[in-house]
Amino acid sequence: MKRKILLLTLALAAALLLAPRAMAAEGGAGQPSGPDWTDFSEDNPAAEPEDSQDSPDPEEPEAPPEDTPAPEPEPEPEPEPEDPMLTADQWARDGIASAIGKGFVPADLQNHYRNVITRQEFCRMAVSWLEYAMGSGIDDILAQRGVSRDPNAFRDTDDPDILAAFALGITDGTVSPTATEPGTFTPDGLFTRQEAATMLYRVCLVYGAQAGSLPGSDWTDLWQVADWAREGVNFCGAYGLMKGVSGSTPVFSPSGVYTRQESILVFDRTGPEVLTPLDLRSVSDPSMAGRRIPILMYHAIADVPTTSLTSLFVRPSELEAQLKYLSDNGYQTITFEDLDRISAFSKPILLTFDDGYRDNYEILFPLLKKYGLKATIFVITDTRWSKNFLSEANITEMSRSGLVSIQSHTKGHPALTALGRAALAAEMAESKAVITQLTGKAPVALCYPGGGVNATVKAVTGEHYRYGVLNTGGQFTCGEDLLMMKRVRINRGLSVDRFASLIK
Repeated sequence: MKRKILLLTLALAAALLLAPRAMAAEGGAGQPSGPDWTDFSEDNPAAEPEDSQDSPDPEEPEAPPEDTPAPEPEPEPEPEPEDPMLTADQWARDGIASAIGKGFVPADLQNHYRNVITRQEFCRMAVSWLEYAMGSGIDDILAQRGVSRDPNAFRDTDDPDILAAFALGITDGTVSPTATEPGTFTPDGLFTRQEAATMLYRVCLVYGAQAGSLPGSDWTDLWQVADWAREGVNFCGAYGLMKGVSGSTPVFSPSGVYTRQESILVFDRTGPEVLTPLDLRSVSDPSMAGRRIPILMYHAIADVPTTSLTSLFVRPSELEAQLKYLSDNGYQTITFEDLDRISAFSKPILLTFDDGYRDNYEILFPLLKKYGLKATIFVITDTRWSKNFLSEANITEMSRSGLVSIQSHTKGHPALTALGRAALAAEMAESKAVITQLTGKAPVALCYPGGGVNATVKAVTGEHYRYGVLNTGGQFTCGEDLLMMKRVRINRGLSVDRFASLIK
């Protein structure tokens, strides 16, 4: 009997000793392991799981110390100034006062002058200015031109001023109407600078200004102007209606927004002078005779020449130094299309690149963008599939930028003096057709391959182009033969000082 009691006692003791470890091994009640397991007892029970329904409520957060500062109250909005003119920048106030005095600034736009103007607000200002400038109400102006408002023109506005502007051709909306579908105007859309220039140009056409391509200003970012806005931007620049954005270099910032105060000022400075065509004379005008115009001749651009004709490979660093010199010294890089209005330029120069090498796109084009300069590339159209020459996409992109004029170097670069009239005509006509297709603009100039020209070549060239250029001779002088235009050769290794002496 005693033996049984002793065995039962030992078994009970062993069970009590092993039970907590078994519970911990199975995850029971979160019992800790290690030397602290002996703390388990009825007086110190295991914690309940966190998701137990009997879990105690979370403790209240401690109150902040008494010396914690109270949160700052929201600042009160600044009161509107009693004088709305104080919402304009100081430099704009005189012009705004002048415009208000003329009576064309709508009353509800005579405040918040630094705000970006909306498309609807600019349209209303344009119509109001036309009424002021032409001395007639907008209904009379519409009647004089035999047009009327179309109430179904736009799906998002029936504003009478917007509809009048559309009828007069001042705006097309953001999506033009079709014969079957109304367009979209986006009246509350923000107005960009190139949109303002385009609409202002069209307002001036209604007023009586003459349409036409005009030389732009010296803004270095004109290549960023959209095709549809370029004529308006050039017009506003030529007449000084719109000013550039202030900074170290003159830029137009076509995608920048336009403010109320800028809009008021641009209409205030628009007057009868836009009705007087600019005095634009061509290189063939007798009054221009004797004026010298440097036409520079380049070819390829590379640090390491890829042919034995090393002199033709101007180093990229040399080219950039030359372009920087032109930019720093006020030269105006023009193209052959600008020769019809050479009187508009005080310091013109032409940069021409022969053959159409691929480096013209890879090296020259970015430098033109950097310095805001223009160049002419004479392309051999049969090379447009060759890897070392400009592709069709390259040609199209550069032409659309407005920085590069694509002209002809014939179809296959033959020795023209060895060809008969029919072959000459084919070389020139086929090249012209390809360039026109790729750029949307017919070329006006031919570069004679190798400079080879005789009476027959010159005569056939004159049947297809207005200008023909040589590969040597020095500076061109107005009054000289336009089919025998001389050029200044720019070779590898030319210092900036020597470059400067060649173009003076």
